[in-house]
Amino acid sequence: MRIIFQDTNHFVLQDHSGNRFAELIYASSDLKLGRLLSTAELWIENTTTGTWHSYQKEGQRQRTIAEIRIGPAGLISLNYITQRRKYKFKSTGIFKTRFTLFNNKGDEILALLPIINWGKQGHEFSVQVNEEYGTECTSLLILHAVHCANCCLGILNGTVPAQVSI
Repeated sequence: MRIIFQDTNHFVLQDHSGNRFAELIYASSDLKLGRLLSTAELWIENTTTGTWHSYQKEGQRQRTIAEIRIGPAGLISLNYITQRRKYKFKSTGIFKTRFTLFNNKGDEILALLPIINWGKQGHEFSVQVNEEYGTECTSLLILHAVHCANCCLGILNGTVPAQVSI
């Protein structure tokens, strides 16, 4: 699987045959508001410093699905409220960046390897899913991990302000 960079604020999850599974579309490059298009349409919004909530609109109401929170030392927590599952996301590697998602037991669920797309002046990701947790790695979970990676890269590149309040 790969995350393809369509344009500045649009990422597509697809397999090696080119079949689309899901999309992540930001309203702007500051990553404060976006849409996750998978089996359902979710919105992801920066609610406070270093915190994003993804929610589903149900008429006039919103149902919160997940919370993403950036902590000290670049550790990001991803909590699926509806499923009662918790994940940790962090950047590993010194010279070659690798983003890794761990479950609450510390097992590696998936990894994202950034690939620079010089032609489109952006980055894509190669997705490595741990086969033992293949059923747990839904397209929605992968898109949330991509959002976490985009936050990390945005902070490093200076396009997203530091998200941790001191």
